[in-house]
Amino acid sequence: MRAVLWLLAAAASAQTGEDARPLVESIAHTVTSAGSVRAEGVIVRESAGPSPSRTEARFEVETQGPLLTRYHEVNSRNSILLICDGASRWTYTEPEKSYTRTTADEAACAPPMARWGDLADYLASARVTGQDHSEFEGGSRACLVVETSYEEPNPRTGGAARAGPEGPTLCIDPARRMVLRERILNTTTVTYTRVEYRPPQSAEVFQFHPPPGSSQGGVSLPLMGEGGVANYAGLRNGGGPAPLVKVMRPPQYTPEALQAGLEGTVLVSLVVDEEGQPQNVRVVRGLGMGLDEKAIEAVSGWRFKPGVSGGLPAAWPLTVGVTFRLP
Repeated sequence: MRAVLWLLAAAASAQTGEDARPLVESIAHTVTSAGSVRAEGVIVRESAGPSPSRTEARFEVETQGPLLTRYHEVNSRNSILLICDGASRWTYTEPEKSYTRTTADEAACAPPMARWGDLADYLASARVTGQDHSEFEGGSRACLVVETSYEEPNPRTGGAARAGPEGPTLCIDPARRMVLRERILNTTTVTYTRVEYRPPQSAEVFQFHPPPGSSQGGVSLPLMGEGGVANYAGLRNGGGPAPLVKVMRPPQYTPEALQAGLEGTVLVSLVVDEEGQPQNVRVVRGLGMGLDEKAIEAVSGWRFKPGVSGGLPAAWPLTVGVTFRLP
């Protein structure tokens, strides 16, 4: 009851500096209790520096529990579709018309956006800094502006220490317990135009069917940041667009692996430096029979568009899967 009264009071008269932790915690609890979420909106990514840039993309995301996810993002140049069906994670990109398949797990299937169930994890502070409006469901809706910060270590990076404690600035509708907009490290703005808790869902939503003319690729890349799918940790720590592959060398089989009929995925960690060169390439989980070395050889030959942090090219850690499929 006290939480409800706090929310009503906050909606009626938001005071600058007011403690908003109960509100953020109530959103995390609501999303976790709901179990399923559907959302859509717009992402704007900006970078400053010598060559400032601005990209805008539309997205739709739908989740049901930790291993059922559908995320679709489209901008003027390309699109990416991510589907977790409970057993596998499928990633399809255009215009390449290429898809990859890897094993589904909770980290890989965490949605890039509308991931509010963990907002309260390691939350150090949340305070109201004002009021604003955000476009939602075809109209303008009032919201509270809330700045957050987090303690270290950050569970969203596997327990690794954060680069800094700053969290997203949220624009919250306290009556609905919904995040309408979030600003991350002053580089990425996510505006949610529609959000549903416990939406009606069909199993078909979480099934992947390769589009006509598509082909299965050999590499599964994270969307941004470290550890698979783009998430709050990647955005908070990286602050800008992640590295993009410009030149990709496919992996080669070894004769003994071919003879043995060995298939699978080698997980490789690396750091993409400011020049877009892979550094510190090493195997995290291997297959043996020479395929680990072939995966390192392939990834070492890739070339990237560097990731961005604070508007400047920056070194960026990645974990990628190099998949070997028999011809």
